[in-house]
Amino acid sequence: MSSRRAIQATFGVGLCAVIYWAYSYTGPYRWLAEFSLRAFGSYSPKLAFMSTLLMFLLPSAVLRRFVNARSPAAAADYRRLVAEQNALTTRIQSGLILATLGAVLLFVGGRDLLAAHAGTTLVRTSCASIEAGTRPASTWLNIQGTTRPDAAVATTESYHNHRYVPLVSNSWSKAQPLAVVLRFDDDREDDMSAASFEGGVSTEDLPGMVRTTYEAEGVQAGDALVLVVGNLPGKHLTRSRFLSGAGLLAVAVGAFLIWRKWR
Repeated sequence: MSSRRAIQATFGVGLCAVIYWAYSYTGPYRWLAEFSLRAFGSYSPKLAFMSTLLMFLLPSAVLRRFVNARSPAAAADYRRLVAEQNALTTRIQSGLILATLGAVLLFVGGRDLLAAHAGTTLVRTSCASIEAGTRPASTWLNIQGTTRPDAAVATTESYHNHRYVPLVSNSWSKAQPLAVVLRFDDDREDDMSAASFEGGVSTEDLPGMVRTTYEAEGVQAGDALVLVVGNLPGKHLTRSRFLSGAGLLAVAVGAFLIWRKWR
């Protein structure tokens, strides 16, 4: 492998690893986030991501310095590569931005569209049934169970306040994984003694900071169903269709612009 390829491979592997760690809340991203939680009582996902990324950009920077110091010809080759890549990036920048934005809209819209289609019919179930392994196909649920307000976890995500409260059956114990966690948005007041709770299943997993809080108490919650109390998945059908269509169009136009400028 040439020195140029080695630098590119090091950078690519580091970037993919950081993206995966941030998505799954594992690895060095989780270490930095939990260090921030212990030291300051909170953490910034953006800052944790950038800190982890910088940590894993160092190997490629060290490798580049080594190559430059070892061979003037390799240094000249590297500078020529950078100039070529900068020129190509400038040409395709507008198409790349449009395609990336479209991909994000398509992912979010498609995800919400599937959830909306699956949430047109209310299904009544219980924590006992879900704990036994019967997970409803619908995303609009009314779940019977008992809340654990003493184990509530409050978070602030994207400038919105959320409160996560476990919902369990009468036979549940800490030796079992949590099957259901309720999410109350923006300080929503609800009767914690209610026999059942109705809402839409979240399209996102339980946040890492909440999951690790439960893990610290010896309770596994990685596969918990998150029910957003009061949410109706079906009401977002029109918006989800619009986002999906706009995203698909943006990806197509962006890909065409990239293809035209790449030649």
